[in-house]
Order: sequence, then C-alpha cells, then structure tokens
Amino acid sequence: MGVISYKELLNGHTIVDLTIAQQQNLQDLQKRVQVIRDAWGKPMIVTSGFRTVQDQARINPKVKSSAHMEGKAVDFKDDGSLYNFLKEDYEKKGNDSLLVVNGLYMEKGTDGWVHLQSRPTLNRIFIP
Repeated sequence: MGVISYKELLNGHTIVDLTIAQQQNLQDLQKRVQVIRDAWGKPMIVTSGFRTVQDQARINPKVKSSAHMEGKAVDFKDDGSLYNFLKEDYEKKGNDSLLVVNGLYMEKGTDGWVHLQSRPTLNRIFIP
C-alpha cells in the first residue's frame, strides 16, 4: 500500500523550516507510523503532520504546545476503522500491541481522523 512519506509528514513545510530536533523527531515518527501502516494494510492519508506556531494557532489555538510542533504527532483521515483496529489490538495484546511496541500514543474520541504521537502521555489511549 505504500510508504508514508517524509514529505507528507512535513505538512507543506520544507526541511529548512524545522530544527534538527524536529527533523529527527519527524524521521522517528515516520518509521513508527509506517509499521502501523504495514500492519493495517490500507492507505493512511495524512491530514496534519508538522505544525509551526502559526499553524497551531490557526488549527487549535487552545493548545499551545502540541506534539505536532515537535514533529512527534500526525493525524490521519479515519472513519473510525483505524482507531478501532488499534484500540482492539491494544486491548487484546497489551504490551505486545502495535501502539506499545512502536512507542505510540493515540487520542481517544476523534471524529473523522485519528491522532498518533510519539510524545508520551499518562495513558496509551488518551483524552486530550
């Protein structure tokens, strides 16, 4: 089904827009979500990847320090099936699940998209 490209995760930005740390975070995130993509076996369309401060202010001004700004989060278009696939895998496999093995955290209760991030939260599946 293909590779989730670095360009998709850049979200319309160029590499010169990112710090070295942001670049490294985004490359790491790309590898982690690609494993999810391969296990899912279906296309995953990026709706939001890296965000600048200005992007964040426009998209979600209430959240000032989004993991997207660090290059540690990506949103994919989802009708609920990807979310349910990952949730069921986590509930069934626990520490051997795709989320845990790949060091990813998933936002709960999104509508039309699923949010995955490599920045740790208290819960593997979390409510922001």
